[in-house]
Amino acid sequence: MTMPLTEDLTIIVSLVMAALAMAYLVALRSIDALANAAARIIEADRSTVSRLSRRIKAWLRAKRPRLYGYLARRLDPRVFLGLPLTLTVLAALYIAAIFGGLVEGVLESDGVVRFDQTVNTALTPWRISPLIDVFRWVTMLGDGPVIITIAIVLTAILSITLRSAFIVPLWVVLVSAQATTWLGKQIVARPRPEFIQGVVETSSSFPSGHATAITALFGFLAYAFARDLQSLRKRFEIVFWTAVLILAIDVSRVFLSVHYLSDVLAGNLVGCFWLLVGFALTEWRRARKQGVFGQHAAIKKVAAQDGAPRS
Repeated sequence: MTMPLTEDLTIIVSLVMAALAMAYLVALRSIDALANAAARIIEADRSTVSRLSRRIKAWLRAKRPRLYGYLARRLDPRVFLGLPLTLTVLAALYIAAIFGGLVEGVLESDGVVRFDQTVNTALTPWRISPLIDVFRWVTMLGDGPVIITIAIVLTAILSITLRSAFIVPLWVVLVSAQATTWLGKQIVARPRPEFIQGVVETSSSFPSGHATAITALFGFLAYAFARDLQSLRKRFEIVFWTAVLILAIDVSRVFLSVHYLSDVLAGNLVGCFWLLVGFALTEWRRARKQGVFGQHAAIKKVAAQDGAPRS
């Protein structure tokens, strides 16, 4: 019995390491490709695209001056209140829509529930002692005391390094994300899957509090450390390995049969939503501290003047 078990574990570890290496290489290549594509787009903007853009702007300025002024402010890439905030809001709305679809699927007991049960059943043969012990340790990284401790340490680091603009958003993200998860558990009241021996949870299943907390905290942690780095490669390393850590804890929740897959995905979505709110709040605080709002007001005034009807 020992030999087949050892062989199975060796195969599993090898496959996981190979998949991780492949994901790393693909993500790294994708980042390089996106950077090159962005450079080409910027270069193209100086020629054909630029001429087309000027024609559209001229038409809007003449025919729809108010719309032109509004779009000029919303799509201005130079200040956070422009294009960055617009994209952040759109992303948050998209995440909220996906979360709403998941809630509907769980409440109506449709294909989402059947898929959850299929995944949970498929993992049963793999729930053996060595793997259970490993995932118990991994899942502890998302426990409440660990999350609070990391958040307090991060707060101290941000305070010492004079990056106070991050502190309030950090706690807004954590508290709001957990409050949303608590409310979701009360409303949906989904029973947990059947626990494996030695694993105990008392709250409802949907959404996963662990998935919410790790996405919110570790995501904000990655943002705080990567935000001011000049090297794209260093930013990539921080974001990639943070994503790997979040994924590992997600898998542990499903593997230990304390959550269904949709519970974990819903928790990730809640965490991502509030993470975007935290990004927006942080950038707003940084911009206010650096006096960028004065610049935005000037841009807004110019856009309004451009959009005013000509006499």
